[in-house]
Amino acid sequence: MESIALMSIQTDYRPLFMSSPLLGPLITMFRNPAILSALSPSLAFGFATLIHHLTMYPPRLTPEQRQLRRLAQFAQSGGRGAPPPKSTDENDEEARKQEDAITDRCLVLVKEHKVMVSLVGVYRSQSRLAQGSLSTSLSSTLGSIACHLAQTESLRGLLVQQGLVGMLVRIAPSDRAAAQALARCGITLNPAIAFGEQHVTSVANSLWTLVVPPPVTGGLLESKNQQQPMHDSSLAHYESLLAITNLATLPTLGPHLGDWFIRLDRSDSLLADNLDIRRAAWELLCNMVWTSPDVLEKCVDNPRRLRLVLDMAVAHSHHDEEPAMRRAVLGVLAALTCCAPVVQYLAEHVSERSSEEGQKQEDVVAVTHLERIMAVSKREKDVEMMHRLSQMWVHVVEDEQVGRAWGRKMGLSKVLDGFVKQAKGHGGVVGLVGEAMKSL
Repeated sequence: MESIALMSIQTDYRPLFMSSPLLGPLITMFRNPAILSALSPSLAFGFATLIHHLTMYPPRLTPEQRQLRRLAQFAQSGGRGAPPPKSTDENDEEARKQEDAITDRCLVLVKEHKVMVSLVGVYRSQSRLAQGSLSTSLSSTLGSIACHLAQTESLRGLLVQQGLVGMLVRIAPSDRAAAQALARCGITLNPAIAFGEQHVTSVANSLWTLVVPPPVTGGLLESKNQQQPMHDSSLAHYESLLAITNLATLPTLGPHLGDWFIRLDRSDSLLADNLDIRRAAWELLCNMVWTSPDVLEKCVDNPRRLRLVLDMAVAHSHHDEEPAMRRAVLGVLAALTCCAPVVQYLAEHVSERSSEEGQKQEDVVAVTHLERIMAVSKREKDVEMMHRLSQMWVHVVEDEQVGRAWGRKMGLSKVLDGFVKQAKGHGGVVGLVGEAMKSL
């Protein structure tokens, strides 16, 4: 077993193992109760190492790392008669072929050989042998294998059927790869079915370990606003946010959403450098504020946090933003405007923009957040965006202290009439516009 595991380090040997008649019986052997009951740690680790090598994908490279690789190829190609270095396209094509070959191996291992059943058996036997204290090397290897296999979306349901979740919930609290495997399953599978009520809380806690806090803990105040590439740690962060968003819909986890909001704030994900992570964080926040009154209360109770959330949401509501981000922030605004302090802040807080294209800097016109959102509303053509904006305006004009008078003064009814014309009979938009008109 040790010899096979060591040989599998070499990538050239891996296709030979996959085509060998030895592989199937070897995997099946680790499902035999008699063998598992007397399985030595070295044999268990050797088997896990072999599967790890067969399923291992190359690390994702950032643009800087890809440039360094190309420079290294230039250096190696120096000299007369040496082959020219590969172009970026050639390197990318070669990487795609390698990944496709690994995916094919993963499909065979899970579908034909049911490798996860064997790995779960190894995990259970070693846990019993170690009286629950599994070696870090074995648990880390099992977590990495699960993460590799779960990269293929079509395999996630099969992995869950083969016992993946029961193993990972015990490994994931101390292993990021195992937590990422759970995140991948939670993205595409129904979390209530995939994890079951007995595991959802443990899964959620493990997923939050991937939402890495910033070096300086200060919530939304410390951040940068630059786009960076999605490397492996960023991918885990992004996938965990998507999975947590799905988990937030489960009634079992409703009491935890208030604490989740605090974690989201402290993670700085709402202002993450990576645009995908930032969008996923806003989608999670949108989900939580509509699901849990506790989240709404925690957001409104902290004035500084509330102002920052509102400022960011208004900034991201502009038509230049990608649609998914706009849907998320408009959903957040639609929920938060049911609170009087939110309406008051949006009506009074002044931001600056040019009223006309090409206008000089000294002629910039100061407008409030609500005026900016009204300008967005006037140009809106997407029905889904109009639905969220309509819900927001309903909440604004229901506010008798500030919002209703503001709406009458600014001619909000004309904007709402435009929604009815643009929506072309969309029941949700028309119904909400009717509610707003009654208040006006």
